[in-house]
Amino acid sequence: MKKFWSALASYGRVVVATVGTVIVSSGHMPETSGDWGNVGKAALWALLPVILRWLNPNDAAYGIGSTPSGK
Repeated sequence: MKKFWSALASYGRVVVATVGTVIVSSGHMPETSGDWGNVGKAALWALLPVILRWLNPNDAAYGIGSTPSGK
């Protein structure tokens, strides 16, 4: 269960950064469905680093083959 919370925390950090970047680069808060679509796409793309860490067997936090304690 600790691996799950580590992965969720990692996803949370990345999603805040990507969604924030989309909002700042658009120059305004999302108003239209297209704006919200871009925010949603950013949230989905934020999964990529988490998946890459999970696939990495050398990642001590939650990579494939890591121990439950993260050590």
